[in-house]
Amino acid sequence: MERLTAIGQKQPIGLDYIEVLSEIICMLIECQRCSQGYVRAMRVRSTNILLWVCEECEATWTSQDEVSASNFEDYGTLMAGIGRSCLWSELEPQ
Repeated sequence: MERLTAIGQKQPIGLDYIEVLSEIICMLIECQRCSQGYVRAMRVRSTNILLWVCEECEATWTSQDEVSASNFEDYGTLMAGIGRSCLWSELEPQ
């Protein structure tokens, strides 16, 4: 379903999915591995890969749905695997 804007352009009616997705990504997730830090959505600057990284223990996941204590990868190991350094400056918050 669409609606016309003031200048005649069509716009879909419904949720603003970009806004909803942004809110989901920004929610704080307590790290299930260390229980001391929060998992945050971060993007690798040079590759645009989206990661979820614990700010405390550096446990890393490639999907928000996979965040758990049993299936993390160490941030440094993951970054070495894609040919990048393990410096935090490689990342930008999302």
